[in-house]
Amino acid sequence: MFPRLRSWIFAQKPSVDEIKRPHSHQQIMPSLEEIKEALKIEKVAHFDETGMRVLGKLHWVHVASTLGLTYYDVHERRGQIGMRDIGILPEFTGRAIHDHFKSYLQFKNCLHFRFR
Repeated sequence: MFPRLRSWIFAQKPSVDEIKRPHSHQQIMPSLEEIKEALKIEKVAHFDETGMRVLGKLHWVHVASTLGLTYYDVHERRGQIGMRDIGILPEFTGRAIHDHFKSYLQFKNCLHFRFR
């Protein structure tokens, strides 16, 4: 389903130098976009976020996942702004499973279920 990503991950074990090369990100972008689009039409997906430091400044790792798909993105914002900019949750119409962080509940296009 995502041949570019599969070939990039499994065809070789990338070295640190390979990962740092600017073109590496460009090579997997089409596959990442495919994953985002596929997540938008799933019936059930889990959403979460966690903090991390980027150059000493707090950022947020947002994740959307199913049993077969996972998408990570890093954004400077935790809440609705980050979620909207990433673009999965605003178009998601299935069942969203999450921790009921208030920002998730602002998206009225999906059903919300609390993960404990």
